[in-house]
Amino acid sequence: MLNIVYCEFLKLRRSLMSLIIAAGSAFLPALMFMGYAVDPGRDIKWGSYVRTTEMVLFFLLSIVMFSVITAYVYIREYSDKTAGMLYAYPTSKWSVFLGKLTVVYLIILFVYGMNYLLTMGSGYIVCRGLPEPGFFADHARISLYSATLQFLLMPVVVLIANLSRTVLIPIVYSSLGAVSNIIVMQSDHFKYSLFMIPGMPLIQYMGEAVDAKTMLFIGTAAFVLGITGNVFYYIKADMQ
Repeated sequence: MLNIVYCEFLKLRRSLMSLIIAAGSAFLPALMFMGYAVDPGRDIKWGSYVRTTEMVLFFLLSIVMFSVITAYVYIREYSDKTAGMLYAYPTSKWSVFLGKLTVVYLIILFVYGMNYLLTMGSGYIVCRGLPEPGFFADHARISLYSATLQFLLMPVVVLIANLSRTVLIPIVYSSLGAVSNIIVMQSDHFKYSLFMIPGMPLIQYMGEAVDAKTMLFIGTAAFVLGITGNVFYYIKADMQ
């Protein structure tokens, strides 16, 4: 499986997707910093600066970006007509599935980590100094928890990508999810939305009431459904 992970990263490095990953990691901190550069006289607080970046990442950007990346990782062989070669190797289909999922999870951690570092680095300039003690640690935990919750959403995206064998359907699926987040964010129904789950740590940090058990149940159910669906897919599908 380690060979699969290594090969997948080599393929990503040679593709346009590596630029998308890099741009997605730096986009929000750069956008926030440019907003400050336009009007450097504003007094910007650490809390509002970091929370704005986190909210856009957790609720909007990550939903679409990670779905696109996941779909690309899983269906590239079909578009390149090399799926038959990949699955003809001695490596089992399950190793391929788990190897690719590991790559997706590592990319999620990378994007979150880079976004955190760039946001805190630019925040030092924008907010003119350091925040209160514990601020960096609190938001590091929020990012780590959110990234972990993103893991729950990915098997469903994998299943959609495998069944459709195109990036378009996962893009539509994730775009609808991001739009739904905008709609339900200000309502009491957000706890029933699968796509709101990655933002749960931030919502709790902001002091909002969160039904964590319900949201975790929905996320876990989606994860189990996605894994189960993929197991049946790999048993039945013709990998050509």
